[in-house]
Amino acid sequence: MAIVQNKYSTWYFNIISNAKNIKIPGKTELHHILPVSIYPEFSNLRTYRWNGVNLTFKEHYICHRLLTKMFTGQNKSKMMYALVRMYNGKKEYNSILNSRIYKKIKEQYKDFHWSNKEIKKIYSNRGNQSDNFDGAQKWYNSLSKDEQKSFHKRQGERRCKGWWISKKTDSENEVYVLNLREWCDENNVDYGRASAIANLKSVKYAKSTKGWRIRKDGDPKLPDFVDSRSLRYKENM
Repeated sequence: MAIVQNKYSTWYFNIISNAKNIKIPGKTELHHILPVSIYPEFSNLRTYRWNGVNLTFKEHYICHRLLTKMFTGQNKSKMMYALVRMYNGKKEYNSILNSRIYKKIKEQYKDFHWSNKEIKKIYSNRGNQSDNFDGAQKWYNSLSKDEQKSFHKRQGERRCKGWWISKKTDSENEVYVLNLREWCDENNVDYGRASAIANLKSVKYAKSTKGWRIRKDGDPKLPDFVDSRSLRYKENM
């Protein structure tokens, strides 16, 4: 898992250091310095702010090229895959890439991908030697019901940004939760109500349920809680 210390890693961290010290004008992209696929424990940039940096499109592309030369084995394959995927369909990269470079990257990825014994072993365990849809479907159908359920749970957690939960009397001390439904089951909270008070577009947003307040990761901090029912009662007295 360790990063290979070579000239490419030196160039990579030089770009990162310059980007952190200089405010970049114009549109940028957020980049995980330690890749999420290799270092998932540092993926949450709210907790590990040092692992995020804003880069120009050109810097972002160069950094992903460098990352493919900074790892070995299965991790190198992950970086090759990330490089191929990062600009698919993104018009912002049209001025950076050309057909010759794209062809070279795809060929390098394909050659390395299938020459890597660890990757071959993964797909061999799935019952196929390709990563196309038919092979993936065959692998999925070979799973038991419990394994399929576990697979969907992991996929959902990867896509979900998570939730911040706090007591209505103490909005500052929030706890991060990845799976809201599980948290609701454990704390005897209605999941539908919890989803509603965390939805920016809902009329119930920023309210509470059983003394808890919830917001999605990335949404603004909740204001101090105001009990509207208590205010109406005082007004009518």
